[in-house]
Amino acid sequence: MQDMTPHNNYPAGNVPLFDLAHSAAFKADMVYQHLQKRFGSRVHRDEPLAPHSAFGVGGTADIWVTVESRDELIGLVNLCAEEHWPLLLIGNGSNIIFTDAGVRGIVARMAGHEYQINKEPDGKVILNVSAGSNWPRIAHELAPLGWGV
Repeated sequence: MQDMTPHNNYPAGNVPLFDLAHSAAFKADMVYQHLQKRFGSRVHRDEPLAPHSAFGVGGTADIWVTVESRDELIGLVNLCAEEHWPLLLIGNGSNIIFTDAGVRGIVARMAGHEYQINKEPDGKVILNVSAGSNWPRIAHELAPLGWGV
């Protein structure tokens, strides 16, 4: 059988965020304290992942944080890039299976609550929904406007 493992041939300083081989220096306690100042009670240490997946499986995340706005998301991504902290972004967990070994680093759930309806000049209507939004809630809010009928 052919070895399909990718080889790490990254130029110095250009290691992608998902390369856990280069994240051995990740200090979860220090990162947790730093993120708690920014996100408060929305940051959790050693968070069980099973309740956050529709499949109900998975170990723990070193750090779990819920981001509620585009600005928070951009700030977190920039911070993780600057500090070389591993980051996994997820939505509502409806299409992810976590391993029983869990996730080393930060798992950030995007908990969007915003949507926008845009009417185009040609008469088309486009619905833009923020990542991590709750589809049943949005459908319930849009039904009185004639959507989904």
